[in-house]
Amino acid sequence: MKNRSTAAAALGLIALVALPAGCPDGGIFLPIGNVVRVIIVNSSALNVLPDIRFDNDTSFLAGLFPSERLTTGTLLPAERFNRLIDCEQLGSIFSNDSEQDVGGVLVTADESRVLERDNDFSCGDTIEFMFIGEGDTFGVVVSVNGVVVD
Repeated sequence: MKNRSTAAAALGLIALVALPAGCPDGGIFLPIGNVVRVIIVNSSALNVLPDIRFDNDTSFLAGLFPSERLTTGTLLPAERFNRLIDCEQLGSIFSNDSEQDVGGVLVTADESRVLERDNDFSCGDTIEFMFIGEGDTFGVVVSVNGVVVD
């Protein structure tokens, strides 16, 4: 019985330590294997439909015709989306034709540059796509480990 209490207390302590340090949106983030953390943030005052595409390859064609798309749905103002992606599945990633709803009119952000594994990010890194501005100023700022790259 004493061992169970000690194990439960240890798990509780891990959760308390991981919560503030790992995930600002309230989830617990414990690194699992060889992953890249992708965060999408709507810092605008309007709804945003992110279009984040990725591929397991880093070739030029993978940047033009990526095989995967992150399904986020519409992000409300100040909403965040977090996803852990196995590093082997993430050779390249970028924002493509993300849209903002401006009173029923969809405004499209410029495409971000294609980020490539081992050139722009590494396994274990955090990539953030932050959508900012409204209407004519709507766009995306991309950072890796807190450093703006696009």
